[in-house]
Amino acid sequence: MPRVLVIDDDYKLNDNLKEFLELNYFKVQVASNGIDAMRLLAQQPPDIIVCDMIMPGMDGKTFLQAVQAHDQYRCIPFIYMTGIRDPDDKLHSLQRGAIDYLIKPFMLEELLYKINNIIQLLNRPLLVRADSPAEESVAFVFKTQFEETLKHNYRNPGLSLEDMADKVNMSASALQRKITRYYQSNFSSVVRAYRLKKAEELLRSSDHLIDDIARMCGFSSASYFSRIFKESSHLSPIQYRFRQLDKKNA
Repeated sequence: MPRVLVIDDDYKLNDNLKEFLELNYFKVQVASNGIDAMRLLAQQPPDIIVCDMIMPGMDGKTFLQAVQAHDQYRCIPFIYMTGIRDPDDKLHSLQRGAIDYLIKPFMLEELLYKINNIIQLLNRPLLVRADSPAEESVAFVFKTQFEETLKHNYRNPGLSLEDMADKVNMSASALQRKITRYYQSNFSSVVRAYRLKKAEELLRSSDHLIDDIARMCGFSSASYFSRIFKESSHLSPIQYRFRQLDKKNA
């Protein structure tokens, strides 16, 4: 049963949304502001967050920033609710990372359709490419959040699919489905490509030893790094470095 976290300082609206969504087979938690919502996130992260923008204590904008500051919460889709009809405000909200936006008052069925559409996008079969604005938005958010998490963890040679799934608050199978769908690859290949990209940057911009670069980029050994690097670029790390130096000096 999908889990939804509803956040609004209007208690009557919270109760109405909770009752309506539970009738439509969602598990719902409610909070009156961002501070209470952060406590609920720590207990059991939801599949989707529906949040008012203007609230006491911690408003929706600040709450979204707090959510995105945590690796384990960044991938949770975020829908704003607001009575503000300013188009610029809507654009800024989407730019900050919200997936969708609802203007109050809205029909409950509209929220239900938006939630169901997001869930369907997140669980669509493998290898389906983004071919609509909504799906492109979901793909962009997932890849941005996944790569931000990877940036802080790729140096760990023991990094596993299960480790990353835990950090982005997903099951390992769900994370692999998303990686297959949005990268057309598997977890190991995406991580290896990311590490090789970082290694190339260090080979171009530093004088670190090859052994040190292998370690800094999360490869288990210098020999493995050299073999994988050559398979990828058709040059050994040393040959790649010399070629880059020749280009600079040309």
